[in-house]
Amino acid sequence: MRALTSTDMHRSLVPQALWPATREQVKFTAGGDLYFRYLDRIESMFDRRSKTFGLGLWVWGDNGRGKTGAAVVALKLALAHGHSALFLPAVELVRAKLDRRMFDEEEGVLLFDRAKHVKFLVLDDFGKEFHDGKGLFEVVIEELIRFRVAARLPTWITANVSYSKAADPEEPMYRRSLLEAVKERTYPVKVDGPDWRVDLVMEAVDSLREDADD
Repeated sequence: MRALTSTDMHRSLVPQALWPATREQVKFTAGGDLYFRYLDRIESMFDRRSKTFGLGLWVWGDNGRGKTGAAVVALKLALAHGHSALFLPAVELVRAKLDRRMFDEEEGVLLFDRAKHVKFLVLDDFGKEFHDGKGLFEVVIEELIRFRVAARLPTWITANVSYSKAADPEEPMYRRSLLEAVKERTYPVKVDGPDWRVDLVMEAVDSLREDADD
């Protein structure tokens, strides 16, 4: 594996606050076993001979459990193994598809096209995106997911709702064809644990106290 640089993180569009995310910070009390096994076998997700080739995860749980940070840890690991990666909030998807200003100059493509082809994609905060009542988001996300499933490119989705709730036949959050596309190569994992945001604030406060003691 190679060491990562700030350029890697910039190119992958990872929020700077999450750059330091490490495996040791992930303290899931539920869902952790599968998460860590995924990390340990991440190279198999890119190996055509493996049964896990192209496997992604739908990681869901309450706010502050560390879902996004855990996804970034996986993204960084993919980068370290030499694979391209991208972090994209779900709320940016439609703009990435339609706004010509979302052009990736280094790649020479629209950001949405890069999201389709990148080896490892994190879609963050699924379910918090804007819905215009016309189904535009669903059309865009389904195009993206179907392309990546067909190409066997692993996609990580973080969400506050379970796949089953999103697919509830009584009150579905998305149309069935989209959810079926997601289900084809993405496994739902419910996670729980301490509130990571509180831990980060306490680390900052402890640092202030240490400075005061000096």
